[in-house]
Amino acid sequence: MPATYEFDMTLRAEHVDFKRQFRLSEICRLFQQCCIKHTELLGMGRDKTLDKGLLWVVLSLRLKVQRLPVYDETIHVECYPGSMLHYFFPRQLLLKDKEGNVLVEGNSMWGLIDEKDRELVDPREYGIIIAGEDRPDQLPPLMMIPMPMLSQLASFNATYSLCDINGHLNNASYIDLMMDLLSLEEISAKHPKELCVTFKKEVPLGERLILKYGMDQGSYYFSSPNFNAKLIFD
Repeated sequence: MPATYEFDMTLRAEHVDFKRQFRLSEICRLFQQCCIKHTELLGMGRDKTLDKGLLWVVLSLRLKVQRLPVYDETIHVECYPGSMLHYFFPRQLLLKDKEGNVLVEGNSMWGLIDEKDRELVDPREYGIIIAGEDRPDQLPPLMMIPMPMLSQLASFNATYSLCDINGHLNNASYIDLMMDLLSLEEISAKHPKELCVTFKKEVPLGERLILKYGMDQGSYYFSSPNFNAKLIFD
């Protein structure tokens, strides 16, 4: 099987925002889809995971943006696994324009949890091994995000439309909820350059997410018992 899962795609209306740029949340969804699809192609599909009560979860996510692709633009997508780190599976994403220039780089860390007790499991005990590679120019894994003091407070419900196959708030939904807390004036005038998120505790369907947020030294921060995030604009 190929070490890299790659294909071309053309951005449609459902992929972009009011500025006709690829939504950060949609990039996250694309990243998820690529990781799952490639894992299936590598022989580690649902018969070894979901059907045995194991769920794939995203533990951390980092996107570094040179330029966001725009509506009707055709981009080249590349996704490949890094070397396993104990229980964890690093994944890399590259979005390129038609000339081969890198537009967006991504790194995510995945793990497997038991569907019943929601605890991380050792994938090797279930025969789940994905041989990956590390490349010298790839984004390093995101381990933690130092949080400043934050004064603003918000809350959201993990509603039907925001949750996924695992019965919890999807990692891409966190991104849209974060963006909803920023003013339209800020979003209109600025361009995202980097997004970092660490997921600590899931938000099950129907439960409430309470978070603190604010700006510190030009970056936006979001923090809760469930996740921490940092969003940098140019």
